[in-house]
Amino acid sequence: MNITKILLIQTAFIGDVILVTPLIYSLKKLYPDSSIDVMVIPQCAKLLENNPSINKIISFDKKHKGFWEFLSFIKCLRKESYDISISPHSSFRSGLIPFLAGIKKRIGFKRYIQQFFLTHKIAHPKGMHKRLKNLRLLELICPPPTPPINVWGDLRCGINSSDRTHLYPTIQNYQKAQNLLESLPQNQKIILIAPGSVWFTKRWPLKNYTLLTQKLLAAGFNVILSGNSQERELTEQILNTPHSEIASREIQVSNLAKTLDEAKNIQSIDSQERELTEQILPPPHSEIASREVQVSNLAKTLGEAKNIQSIDSPERELTEQILNTPHSEIASREIQVSNLAKTLGEAKNIQSIDSQERELTEQILNHPHSEIASREIQVSNLAKTLGEAKNIQSIAGSFSLLDTAALIEKVDLVVCNDSGTLHIANAMQTPVFAFFGPTVKDIGYFPFNAKDFVFEVDLGCRPCGSHGGKKCPQGHLNCMEMISVETVYEKIISFFIR
Repeated sequence: MNITKILLIQTAFIGDVILVTPLIYSLKKLYPDSSIDVMVIPQCAKLLENNPSINKIISFDKKHKGFWEFLSFIKCLRKESYDISISPHSSFRSGLIPFLAGIKKRIGFKRYIQQFFLTHKIAHPKGMHKRLKNLRLLELICPPPTPPINVWGDLRCGINSSDRTHLYPTIQNYQKAQNLLESLPQNQKIILIAPGSVWFTKRWPLKNYTLLTQKLLAAGFNVILSGNSQERELTEQILNTPHSEIASREIQVSNLAKTLDEAKNIQSIDSQERELTEQILPPPHSEIASREVQVSNLAKTLGEAKNIQSIDSPERELTEQILNTPHSEIASREIQVSNLAKTLGEAKNIQSIDSQERELTEQILNHPHSEIASREIQVSNLAKTLGEAKNIQSIAGSFSLLDTAALIEKVDLVVCNDSGTLHIANAMQTPVFAFFGPTVKDIGYFPFNAKDFVFEVDLGCRPCGSHGGKKCPQGHLNCMEMISVETVYEKIISFFIR
C-alpha cells in the first residue's frame, strides 16, 4: 500500500503524548516521504512543536466542541484524504473520528468500543512499557519477519528505530531556562520538584513535599518548584512556609542524630523558654554528672543565684527548676557553654545557644563522630535556610511545556508524582525519582532510564486504577502516606554521593 499521509491520534494527557514520540519517529523512518499529522488536545499541542517528524499538529478540544462544530472538524479531516490513521489511545472518539473522516486503513488496539471502528487491530500488550506497546502497532503496517525480532530491541517489522522519547525545545526555551538558572547560587546541585498531578490520589502529600524541600534547602541544594497554572497554589504553599519553621524539631533531631552518630552526651537547650527539651539520644547517653556537679556549675552560671532546686538524675528528669531571679538573665553564651562543658564531664561535643535571637545553630565542635556530618546541619546552610532563602524558585504557571523541558535538561534530578513531568524528564534524559501510589509499574508508565527510581509500598489494594482518582477507595491513601520523607531524602543524598 502506498502511504503518503498519516494521521496519528492521541487525545490523552501529557505523558501519553510524549510516549507516542517513538512511534512518530519510527513512522517517519519507515515512510520518509510521508506527511505525518498528529491530533492532540490543546494543552498538549505546544509539546510537539519543532518535532522534525511531524508535518502538522491538529488541536482537538474534546471537551468544548458542540455537534455542528464537531461535524465541521470532521469535514476538514475528510479533505486531507489520509491513507492511514493510528490510534494508540483506545477511546471512543479516537475510533469514531477516523471512521467518520473516511480513512480507509484505521489501526489501533483491540479493546474497548474503539475496536469496532478499526480495520486493523492487535491485542493490547501487557507487561511492557507503554512506549513499546505503541510501537507494536507498526506490526499492522509491515509484516513481521521470520523469525521475529525481539520487541525490546529492534521492532518486529524489521526497521531500525529508537524507542527513546523525544522533545525539541528551541533556543528561546533554553535561554529562558538559563536565565532562571543564573538567578540561583552557583556550584550547587539543582533539584526540580513537581508536586502536582491531574489525579489527587497520585499526589504524594503536600506536607511531605514541603518538608522534603526544607531539608534539601538546608542541605545546600537549589530547588525549583514546577507545575502548570492550576498547580501554582501547591508550589506557593511550599514557598510560603516561613523559612524560620525549617528548623523544626523533626529536622533538628533527625539531622543532629545522624551527624553525631552515637554521641554519648547531647543536650539541646532553649533558654528563652527555660526548657531542657531536645534529648536526641535515649539513655544511657543522656546520663550526666552527679547532682553536686550540676548544682555547682549551675550556681556559677547564674552568678548570684541563691535558690536552686535539686535534680533527680536517676529518673532522667532534666528539670532544673530555677527560682525566678533576675540574675538568670546574665547567663551569657560563654558562661553557658563553659559550665555545660563542666556539667557534661568529658563531653566533646558542645552546642551553642543564642537565646536572644532564638536561633538553634548547634555548632558541633571537634566531635569524633562528625565524619558522617552531612551538609544539611552545617551552620552556614542552616543560616541560609533560616533567612531569606535564595536557592529556591518557582516556575509554576510561568514556563511553557517546552520551557520546562529545556530547564529539566539542565537540572541534576527531578522529583515528582506519576505525572507528565516524569515523562518530560525521561525525554530530556534527566534522572527522575517518582512516587507511585494508586498506579503500579506493570501498567506501563514508569520511568525507564537507568538512573531513575520509583518510590512505592507493597499493599494489597494496589493498583486501584490505571489513572488514579479523586479520592482513595479505601479512605486512607496509605500507598502515598507510607512513603516517608526521610526515605526519599536519604535516597536523594545517596544518589549524589554515589
